[in-house]
Amino acid sequence: MAEVNLLRDISLRRKEILEKVCDENREYAESYLKHINVSAYERTTISSKIQMLLHYLEYIADYLNNKSIKDISVSEMEDYLLYLGSECNLEPNSIAKHMSDISVFYKFLISKGVSTFNPIYYIPKPHKLKTEDHRHFLTDEQIATLKEELEKNGDRTLQVYAFFSLSTGARVTAVSSIRWEQIDFEKRCVNHVKEKFSNYCTLHFSEYVKDLLLKLRAERDHNRINDGGWVFYSTTTFYKDNSIEIRHVTSGTLDKWAHKVGAMCGVPGLKPHDFRYTCCNQLLQKGGDIAITSLILHHKNIATTLHHYCDKNDVEFMRQYKDQFGI
Repeated sequence: MAEVNLLRDISLRRKEILEKVCDENREYAESYLKHINVSAYERTTISSKIQMLLHYLEYIADYLNNKSIKDISVSEMEDYLLYLGSECNLEPNSIAKHMSDISVFYKFLISKGVSTFNPIYYIPKPHKLKTEDHRHFLTDEQIATLKEELEKNGDRTLQVYAFFSLSTGARVTAVSSIRWEQIDFEKRCVNHVKEKFSNYCTLHFSEYVKDLLLKLRAERDHNRINDGGWVFYSTTTFYKDNSIEIRHVTSGTLDKWAHKVGAMCGVPGLKPHDFRYTCCNQLLQKGGDIAITSLILHHKNIATTLHHYCDKNDVEFMRQYKDQFGI
């Protein structure tokens, strides 16, 4: 894995933050990022930790006069967490995630002998919000509407993203990092896809998705678009070794795309993982075997598929299933 450099491995719009940060705090951050870079973290996780550090460093520069990170007190940390809630409008769940990330950072500083104190340790995490079931299982009618609306929309990348995700049932991190060279169009599969916990798997897609992928590639070739070899590439400019580097999209970008897709089929708040839920539910509703479906989703056990990926509120499906056996 290529080494992450805090000054180099970020987009241009974030450099202004680092210009405000004192040398001492930047040095601590650089050391930490080198550590997480060799700890087998996913690239998206590294990116998330970079953003967390930048936000924390910017707060210290703006509100604490660039005080050394190792000298931040419990009360000052509490003020920062209050700032996340009141000024940044973060929910308790997100604040708790920030606390976990910052705590890991301080544990690293302690392990290196830089600091002897973790201010997060003395602060209880905010209560997580109990939310309603956020899963969405798209119906046949909604999928048909989506197909029609995306064709009208003309955004081929968005169209491919939606139906590739729906057909493969892949996790968002897998979808984001697909390269053209991994795709076997004859067998309609994507090989050696990096999945959860650095596992690798094969994804399978439909004839319809194959057609969309071929159209997308042909359009990019015709328009001479350099996508860096990624099926879904980022339009943000990144620099590495004094040259422009094209990267794949982030999970955050796919989250925005999913929201846009949801608005087209009447499902506000649609999330990338909802395509995975729908893929599973559609397979089972059409008579698919639960064991094979679990393998397609790359679940370690069938219980996960049954508990989290089946629409238990689909009364009509349950009735039709029982009627097959006359019970």
